[in-house]
Amino acid sequence: MPESAQFLDKAKSSYIGGMLEMANSRLYEAWGHLTEGLRTGKPQNEARDSSAGESDLFEMLYDDPQRLRTFLEALSGLSICAADAIAENFPGAITARSSTSAAPKAACRCSSRKGIRISWGMDQKRLIVKKAYDALPKGGALIVYDGMIDDERRTNVFGLLMSLNMLIETPGGFDYTGADRKQWLSEAGFPDATQTHLVGGDSMVVGLK
Repeated sequence: MPESAQFLDKAKSSYIGGMLEMANSRLYEAWGHLTEGLRTGKPQNEARDSSAGESDLFEMLYDDPQRLRTFLEALSGLSICAADAIAENFPGAITARSSTSAAPKAACRCSSRKGIRISWGMDQKRLIVKKAYDALPKGGALIVYDGMIDDERRTNVFGLLMSLNMLIETPGGFDYTGADRKQWLSEAGFPDATQTHLVGGDSMVVGLK
């Protein structure tokens, strides 16, 4: 099938099988404890018996080269198509919402930083958005992309499942809707924010300072 050739061929950059491999090696057992996770709100992965929670999870990942490789390959596979779509859609998203001279004319002088991790809780998410706003020059843009849940929380099954996965993996993480993200950008000082669908279940929200 064309889809298999595109997404399950390890020789191609569009390979997403890393996520399936991680689901098999790590997540399957953790999801077996979903009921306990829902009842307690505590992670059910490798760190389930640790009081340190998320910090222990990432320490465990970095201490095991093969486990870390599996984790990174899974995230890379999920990110590559969205990254390509961001490159294609970002200039248009800016042009559509602003014609001022301060607005970027193209996706240039961009940089990527560790950002709004879905593994973080609400306060940390809001804090990093505020820090991004303070650090940007006038006319700069903040791009946040994720498998955002639809505002009615009914159709983007990928986003909903990823939010459950954050319950399994972290003490406070969760996925969010586009409306949530736009609200957090507005609270940080961005005067307006727009949401654009990228690919599959992924969307981006762009805030222009």
